[in-house]
Amino acid sequence: MKTVYSLVLLMGVPLAALAEYEPVSWDQTFRQSGKIYVVLAVVLLILLSLLAYLFTQERRIAKMEKELNQKKP
Repeated sequence: MKTVYSLVLLMGVPLAALAEYEPVSWDQTFRQSGKIYVVLAVVLLILLSLLAYLFTQERRIAKMEKELNQKKP
């Protein structure tokens, strides 16, 4: 029972710390520092890379399917 009380007490400590903290939105921080454009560029680069990878894989698979269909009598 003693451990349950200490666990509840320990769970309440972070809540008290959050009550004193004034939240700053992450998007406001990135916009103010100008880093939002870096984030957007990185996300765009990742998405374009994924699309290019999927496109090349689709072409390879289509080529392999075509070769398989030609080999069948």
